[in-house]
Formats: sequence, C-alpha cells, structure tokens
Amino acid sequence: MKDRWLPRPLSFKPFIKLEISIDIKVVYFILTNGDWDVGFLRVVFDEDDDELILGILSGSLDMKDKLIWHYSNDGEYRVRSGYTTALNKKVYDESSNMKNTERWWNDLWNKWNKRIPPKVK
Repeated sequence: MKDRWLPRPLSFKPFIKLEISIDIKVVYFILTNGDWDVGFLRVVFDEDDDELILGILSGSLDMKDKLIWHYSNDGEYRVRSGYTTALNKKVYDESSNMKNTERWWNDLWNKWNKRIPPKVK
C-alpha cells in the first residue's frame, strides 16, 4: 500500500506486518455490509494502525474518494493552514532553532513581496 491515508500526521502511511501487493486497495478490507473486516485488518496491519483504521468511517462502497486536508477541521485546504503546517514541520525538523525559523519567515515574506503587484500591497 503506497497511499498515505491514515490519520497519522507527517507520514500518514500504514505500517504493514505482511508482504502484500502494492496494488492492494482499501476496499479489500471492507465487508459487503460496509463494515471493516477486522480479522483481515489485524492480520495485515500492526495494532496501532488497526485502531487508526477502525476509527475511520468506512462509508459506502459507491462513494468516490475525496482528498482532504488533515490539518483543518473541515478537511478543506487553506493557504493559512498550509503555511502554518509548513512552519510547524520546519520548526519540528530543525528542533526549534530560532535562527532558522526567523530565516524561514524572512524568506517567505521576501518571496511574497516579489510576487504581489504594488496595487495589492
């Protein structure tokens, strides 16, 4: 499974216990009545992932997939939450080095100022 679909910030990837085909789809883990196939989940995924998966509503098999933005309550992407997430990830990756955070903000604002026409500013 190559898709990132679990509510696990940063990676979103499941940890798989078995060597399975990369083409396996989430639909294979859903029973005909729409419930999760708990037995199959427990065989394939580790215990933590089982709990994450079981916390996701399986929905209808007729529903189309939809991309969501995990970092907002309604699943919609907004530039503000994108910048906040990027900043938080950068700060997390750099262990809260304030010089790097300050540099990141300066770079962001310099790029923003170059792209915005004077009328908008």
